[in-house]
Amino acid sequence: MPITLSDLTLDAPAPLMSQLVWVGTDSYTPCGASFVGPQPELIDACMADLMLFLQRDDIPVLLQCALAHAQFETIHPFADGNGRTGRALIHAILRNKGLASHIVPPVSAGLLHKTDQYFAALTAFREGDAAPLVSVFTQACQFAASSGTELITQLEAQLAHTKQLLAGVRRDASVWRVLPHLAAQPIINSRYLQSAVGLTKPQAERALKTLARVGALTARNNAKRNVVWEHRGVLDVLDAYAARLQRQ
Repeated sequence: MPITLSDLTLDAPAPLMSQLVWVGTDSYTPCGASFVGPQPELIDACMADLMLFLQRDDIPVLLQCALAHAQFETIHPFADGNGRTGRALIHAILRNKGLASHIVPPVSAGLLHKTDQYFAALTAFREGDAAPLVSVFTQACQFAASSGTELITQLEAQLAHTKQLLAGVRRDASVWRVLPHLAAQPIINSRYLQSAVGLTKPQAERALKTLARVGALTARNNAKRNVVWEHRGVLDVLDAYAARLQRQ
């Protein structure tokens, strides 16, 4: 399935620009800017050329991602949101090319892990040297693969621990249907279990009480009805992972 311009503009913050855009100074003048985008009348042609580049299948996918991302950031077609849209483009390409069809590897987080190196690579790319960019992108992919694998391992360990806590609970109990959902949704309530897991209200309430009784879930509020529960172990793993992804 080819990538189209609509894939980029669907969630974009603004239409393609009709005025000059720059980065690194005030909004009144590009003097002193760290980067000035193309003249507005060139943007449509630049984006069309980028779309043609994305249709190619004779380039290694990760190399294509790196070059397409850098070119999008160089075209800078929007007044705001070019960074996050350009990073989303990476994941759109990975999915389109079949390299990541079921997950979203944190490649963009890897790029921003060392921002100075990333911005220097973009500058070198705009000056005609793509080697630093490819190096930075490769490091970002390695970071995404290693940190993502570590995250999955830690989440699996949390679910395994919860299974141990549930030892002795009969195997046909509804709580076992809840367990696989906790990694993706560590904050739950009865309504969520009814809609997402397909439990009846009594089944959902029993499952929550069982998880709370063994210490797997703790209440986030003091309400008598519609209590919201959290799996603190999963949340701690996610919080630690998010802290690791912070910009440096």
